Amino acid sequence: MSGQSNDEIQKQADEMVRQIRDIIPPEMLGFLIAGLMVLGFIGVIWFFHRMRSPVKSVGGKISAKRSRSKAREAAIAAGFVVEDIEREIPEFNRGSAYVLAREACAHYHWPENVRSKADWELPCRPEEYSPGLEQRGWVIQTNQGRMSQDTLSVLDAITRSLGAPQTFFEIEIINSQIHFYWKEHGGDEAVDMLTTFTEMLKRAS
Repeated sequence: MSGQSNDEIQKQADEMVRQIRDIIPPEMLGFLIAGLMVLGFIGVIWFFHRMRSPVKSVGGKISAKRSRSKAREAAIAAGFVVEDIEREIPEFNRGSAYVLAREACAHYHWPENVRSKADWELPCRPEEYSPGLEQRGWVIQTNQGRMSQDTLSVLDAITRSLGAPQTFFEIEIINSQIHFYWKEHGGDEAVDMLTTFTEMLKRAS
């Protein structure tokens, strides 16, 4: 019975594919794929804005500790290696006259190697500008090798989705592995955003 059921499901799936091909002309498939890519990019922006929204308890008070805890749990479940470290972090809301201070933050490390022609950093620096990035507030620093145009395009898309930095968030690739540094918040939805960024960087050559 199980084999017959699977055959029937496969027939229904094939029939649906044929119907879609009849409805959508081949020359329109490219537009459809492009539309799906745009929707995916909009999804990244939506995740970020949800991440920046404070998490509130039933009583209406901001529950930052719970938000951090949920983000960490979701990150570990997604495969990130998580640790607490200290890092040079800029002060925000002071325009271009910021200073760096060593503060505690979270370090999320994606343990699988990615294709990368360079070791680089993307630190947040209020009001500063980096060639190749439309959004101010982010600076590309290449430490070894040469960043590919694909990677630069991905970073431009990421920083445009993030907007001008309002809270601490940085990305690095060191020895072909991705590292995120940030002040944890936003729960599992924020981790979904980091997972999306990871996939975008993995696809870049």
